[in-house]
Amino acid sequence: LDRLSHETETVGNPVLSLIRQLVEQTPAEVAKYIHWGATTREIQDNVAMLQMRGSLQLVNRHLQELSTILRSFAEKYRDTLMAGRTHLQHALPRTFGYKCAVYLSSNLRHLERLQKTQKRCMLAQFGGAS
Repeated sequence: LDRLSHETETVGNPVLSLIRQLVEQTPAEVAKYIHWGATTREIQDNVAMLQMRGSLQLVNRHLQELSTILRSFAEKYRDTLMAGRTHLQHALPRTFGYKCAVYLSSNLRHLERLQKTQKRCMLAQFGGAS
């Protein structure tokens, strides 16, 4: 990793150093295919996409867990009164369960948008160099 870091600073591109190191540690008959057909930009883009996919999966999991909790609270506290709020002051009473149901509805919309975004954005590209 030290070499990768140093060469990245020198060249300004982590892919070149990584490929060089992979080639050095791979048998010659396989090493010739490590960067075959893919541009450095494609490799960087695909790595970024894989990192985003992992992050989005984590966010998705947490939003799913939050939905489960909010659904549970909406049911459990559906008759628990609380003060409503408007313009930073008390308003008509409502239930805590209702408030949780509103949060749940919003959270479910976020989950739907996140899933649509994942389908649209999680694409690999290998067009190769011209």
